[in-house]
Amino acid sequence: MSAIVSKGQDFILTIPKSLISEKEIQKILDLPAFYESVKNSTMTENKAWILSEEIKEEWWQKHKNQILAKIG
Repeated sequence: MSAIVSKGQDFILTIPKSLISEKEIQKILDLPAFYESVKNSTMTENKAWILSEEIKEEWWQKHKNQILAKIG
């Protein structure tokens, strides 16, 4: 059974370990910081697409010889 308790300036959340992993909890706790960091972003979907293509191309150029050597 989960419980939320308010104590001073904090909330204390109790969740059974069987319901969620520590890694998943950390992801949830990281969300507010993520949203704060991107709230003033000027990134558009198109800019994000272009950036992702640049990152993939850079990765491929760095790793292609190693990958092609293994398959060819």
